[in-house]
Formats: sequence, C-alpha cells, structure tokens
Amino acid sequence: CADPNSEIVIALTGDLGQTVNSSATIDHIATGMQQSTSPLQMLWLVGDLSYADAAYGRTCTHSSGCNPGRWDSWGNMVQKVTQQIPIMVGPGNHEQEDSPTPKIGAPYVAFTSRMKGPDGANAPYWWSMEVGPVHMITMNSYMDYSVGSDQYNWLVADLKTVDRLVTPWLVVGLHAPWYNSNTHHYNETQEWGMRLAMEPLLAQAKVDVLFCGHVHAYERSHPVYNYKPTQGAMIEINIGDGGNREVLEADPADWRQPQPDWSAFRQNKFGHGRFHVYNTTHAHWSWHTIDTPEAVESDTLWFVRNEDLHGVQAYPTHNVKSE
Repeated sequence: CADPNSEIVIALTGDLGQTVNSSATIDHIATGMQQSTSPLQMLWLVGDLSYADAAYGRTCTHSSGCNPGRWDSWGNMVQKVTQQIPIMVGPGNHEQEDSPTPKIGAPYVAFTSRMKGPDGANAPYWWSMEVGPVHMITMNSYMDYSVGSDQYNWLVADLKTVDRLVTPWLVVGLHAPWYNSNTHHYNETQEWGMRLAMEPLLAQAKVDVLFCGHVHAYERSHPVYNYKPTQGAMIEINIGDGGNREVLEADPADWRQPQPDWSAFRQNKFGHGRFHVYNTTHAHWSWHTIDTPEAVESDTLWFVRNEDLHGVQAYPTHNVKSE
C-alpha cells in the first residue's frame, strides 16, 4: 500500500530465462535479500520470463503454444527468491507463446494461468500498484498501444490517479525499449510505435524512470525526450540482461557508433538492478553484474527530487560512457 514516508528496495531485471547465467542472477538477488542493511523487498521482471514458448525450435507440447515443463523448471529456479519476497511481472514477446509460426493457440494462455497482477480487468497484461512511496506501472509492448486503444486509455486514466504527495515516485516498466543503441532489436515497430503514442503521456505526468528489457545488454540514458537529452525528463534503463539462453550481445560491434547523445552508459554483461527509494526526495539506482560480488555496483545513479515534489534531478556516479 502507499506510504510516502516508507522505504522500499526493488530488484529489477528482464529476459531472465533459465541458464547458468540466469541462475547466477537469481543467486545474486537472493544474496541481496539477505543483506543486513536495505535488503531487497520485491522482484520486478520486465518480460521474457521462462522462454517456454516455441523459440529456438523447442517442441510445444500444449495447445497454448508452450512447453509447460519449461515453466515448471523456471519456477523451481526462481523459488529461492519468490518464496521470500513478492514478484511482479510484465509480459514480453516470449510470453505470447505463439511464436514462431505456425501459431498453435491463443497468446498468453500459459503466462496468464501462472502470473497474476494487482486487481484489475487488464492484469497481468498491464497494471499499476502502489508500494510505499512508489506508483508502479507495467505496460504491454505487444498489445495495442495506439492512441485511443484500451491500453492507452487505461494509462491516461491511471496517470490521473497519481498523487505525488502520496506516491512521489512514478516508475514504468515495459519490455521493448523506447531508446536502444544496440544493433539487436534496433528500431522495432513496438519500440518506436509505443514511444510515439505514449511518451507524451509519461512526460506530462513527469515519470521518473522507465525500465525496459528485450535487448540482452545494459544501457542507461540521460534524461531524454524525443531522442534529445532534456533536463528533468524521464530516464530509461534497459535491463534485458537477466541471463537468457540467447548469446549475450557482448561484441563491441553490437553497439551502434557513435554512441548517441542521449545514451549515458552501456555495457554487455548479465546482471540485475536495485531501485532503492529512501524517502520522498531521494532514490538510488545501482546495477550489479554476475561476474562481480553482489555488493559491487557497476553503474549507479542518484535521483534527487525537488522539495515541491514536481521535479527530479539525476546524478550519476559512474562516468564511463560505454564498455
């Protein structure tokens, strides 16, 4: 429930899958849950969970277009986390469960049978909830997001309910990134189409940060609007580096050159992030790779909100642009 005076620490990642790297990410999150100071209290996944669909030539054994056993093994892998802290999820392209062709059954059947969202007719496709001082929104990159669509109209209505005196922090999660300087998944329809439709809404509402996945690498933007660094605008953080079985986009050639002005930091490693909201005015983001101890912060950023709660300044503490 909402409480502007409380503290919350949320773990985030996307494209988790179920590999050795995925397990390492979960192990790191489990370690973060046991910290004596500021332990992780929630896990938020921004799509592409189990990869139990027909991707990579897997055999689908169910009319929904998925392999249920893959969902079971994924659940076993994440159980060390989910049996202790709540997990919130949004859908990615692999939750559609009907790709590649031929399409076998209706999309999202296995996903919606296993994953629930907050109360609401649209959950878990898209949803919102309030936890401590944060209003969380999850959107769906793969259902109609055009102006006037059900999802668009729901977002308009939900943003009107936000009271920044009660939930001063406003964050959004979705799968396909609006800003991406990696050659993989570059400029896909769901990325630029959703941005054109919804970015003005998020800007008007003064959303603090947008978390995305899909690209299997890490990238953080400067405050950005319409591809231009913009003071006081939303920051996007791409965290599709959870560990899924596709090859990590680790070749330096995978990054488009030159690095765009809006891109602040990018790196090809698996990991997860921590969004630590201390109070109404201060929040801290840190990114943790699986090849370093959990306590090591590979990228960090302070969000400092003005006293009137109507604007936020971002102060990165990691100055390297690209690795």
